[in-house]
Amino acid sequence: MKSLVLNFKIMLIRTLLNVHNCKIKNVIRRFYGFKIFLWFLIRRQLGSYIALNFKPLALKAKIANRNLILKELIYGRNYYLNISHKIHEEKTTPSSNIEIFKGTTKAEKILI
Repeated sequence: MKSLVLNFKIMLIRTLLNVHNCKIKNVIRRFYGFKIFLWFLIRRQLGSYIALNFKPLALKAKIANRNLILKELIYGRNYYLNISHKIHEEKTTPSSNIEIFKGTTKAEKILI
């Protein structure tokens, strides 16, 4: 139980640092993103896995993309949406234009 509390404190500190580094000017977006961060922390602690990379691009997403973010958080994965490109390219399938990258390093790409 002590390790669970310690891991939660570590992840909360990482979350606060990430929120501070986002430098989002809109207070409402910051509050909304912080609620997602806290929910994300609790979700990840239940799986006893320490990982937190939630990028400010996700906080600037539209409502349709927020549903995808919440879906990823529900499944407990450490992904963020890269919405900067591929949105206005091919429209063959409705969800093939958003790429999700794992973590902050170069990793496998998953097309939803």
